[in-house]
Amino acid sequence: MQHINELVELRKRIAELKALKNECKQTEEALRRSEERYRTFFEQSRDAIYITSQEGEILDANQSTSDLFGYSKEEMIGLNVMKTYVRSEDRLKLQQMIERERFVRDYEIKLRKKDGTEMDCLLTSILRRTPDGDILGYQGIIRDITEGKKIEKALRDSEEKYYRVLEYANQGILVGRDGMIKFSNPKMSEISGYSQKELCSMPFLELVHPNDREMVHERHIKRLQGKEIPHIYDFRAIDKDGNIKWVEINAVLFIWEGRPATLAFLSDVSKRKETEKKVCIYQEQLRSLASELSLIEARERRQIATDLHDHIGQNLAIAKIKLGELREMVFPAKLVDYVDKIQEYVEESIHFTRSLTFELSPRFFTS
Repeated sequence: MQHINELVELRKRIAELKALKNECKQTEEALRRSEERYRTFFEQSRDAIYITSQEGEILDANQSTSDLFGYSKEEMIGLNVMKTYVRSEDRLKLQQMIERERFVRDYEIKLRKKDGTEMDCLLTSILRRTPDGDILGYQGIIRDITEGKKIEKALRDSEEKYYRVLEYANQGILVGRDGMIKFSNPKMSEISGYSQKELCSMPFLELVHPNDREMVHERHIKRLQGKEIPHIYDFRAIDKDGNIKWVEINAVLFIWEGRPATLAFLSDVSKRKETEKKVCIYQEQLRSLASELSLIEARERRQIATDLHDHIGQNLAIAKIKLGELREMVFPAKLVDYVDKIQEYVEESIHFTRSLTFELSPRFFTS
């Protein structure tokens, strides 16, 4: 009976060993597949992936690491990461951070290529430890962000120039959408008297004089509909203190945050309008003065013509008659010649006086 029990126990142990063996095979297969997936990821990753010893010497690295730093895979094995890639001024800080935190994530750092070129990178690194907690080394991922940094700087510079232009622009600039002001620059606050924050929480038409609101609104709707309207026109605006100002608006359609909106440039033209008003008054005064001068001139011409006709012309006519009477008297022949000559002069004077009278006032002309 005892032998039978031992046999049963032995078969049971054999079954457990077989089960354990199968379990070990499954675990081994799972580990193999896991290692294969890791190796595939390791080799095909576009980011540089490396594994180092505790001293920082590279034990393994993928092709992207080789491409990034300019070394062959054979050259990289055994290189010290800290001494080869990391600048001396960054080494101690990075080392202390990894040992203190046990990892760094997306740490921005400058690294060196084989040819000495520096590049901006994001570094993620962790400590490799034994089950007992002893440090084996490090492993990490490096991503080159040099081009991204250049683009970021270009965008930042562009935005800085853009905002500088807006800040110092000599025109008020507004972005309007759905009837509300969505953006304004400092000059617009100067024109309207409202702060930029106040402007961006109010309808645009609140800035427009009540008598001009219908016209401005109608043109805005037509612009949104794509109809042809003047891009530049004047209207009256009301500032925060209730003062009426004339402004010139130059508005165009554009896309703001993915939706149609209006970009408007406004200039305070109140002084120009005041000048235009004064010019109109002066022009009217000049027209009135010119008309008055014309009337005065006509009166003077008539007066001169009257004097010529009524006095000089009459006297010359009488002189001509008297000279004719004098010629009929008996005189020496020589004296008659003198009288004839005087009559010629008088006749010429009469003709000249008549012509001058006609030019000055035709109504006095007599043939």
